[in-house]
Amino acid sequence: MSILNKDVLSGAMFILVGATGLWLGQDYAMGTAFRMGPGYFPRVLCGFLVAIGLFVGVKGLIVGGERPEGLHWRPMIMVTIAVLAFAALIGNFGLLPAAAAVVFLGMVGGPEFRFFEGILLSVLLAAAALAIFKFGLSMTMPILEISYFGIRL
Repeated sequence: MSILNKDVLSGAMFILVGATGLWLGQDYAMGTAFRMGPGYFPRVLCGFLVAIGLFVGVKGLIVGGERPEGLHWRPMIMVTIAVLAFAALIGNFGLLPAAAAVVFLGMVGGPEFRFFEGILLSVLLAAAALAIFKFGLSMTMPILEISYFGIRL
């Protein structure tokens, strides 16, 4: 039984993220439960993260658990690239290419990536994003914009 097990490490991660959020949001007005200020929900959420982290970490220390595996670099890199690609594409090319790119690049990071399934899922989820954000929520954003060809939807 290892003291440094998955539960202890995940508990430490929850505590670190929650404590960081509490520290960053300390200048926001808290308000009350009936008149919430801008800092109310972030503080409550970060407080829950710290509490869950304490619970999971203490459980890991008492009960024990599995040793952590090595880091899986491919998923971490590809998901990061997918998020950066979305940020770069959404303003310049529109929602459809950005949504398709984030899905496809995120799938490339998976252990069972299949090209045809990646293309199909990218198209379907980009269409779902279009239906939800453009038509369902009536958000004003370009669907597809290619300046070189003069295309703007």
